[in-house]
Amino acid sequence: MGQCVFLPNGTTLPQDFLAPNGQANVHYHLDDFANVIDLLRHEKPVFFRFVASGAENGLVTRVEPGGEQE
Repeated sequence: MGQCVFLPNGTTLPQDFLAPNGQANVHYHLDDFANVIDLLRHEKPVFFRFVASGAENGLVTRVEPGGEQE
């Protein structure tokens, strides 16, 4: 389970985190909202990716093997 949290543009985004209830929280600026909506409307399938130590958290359109870096 995951949640995309949108914060005002220019705000320093907090670190993405895993809440005690197991929900991953990934932060974006409001400028990214339209892109996220477009992705959800037009791409299938969409996956929510969360790696506690990674900066590549968020929505992706394909599953990559763990540890693979691009």
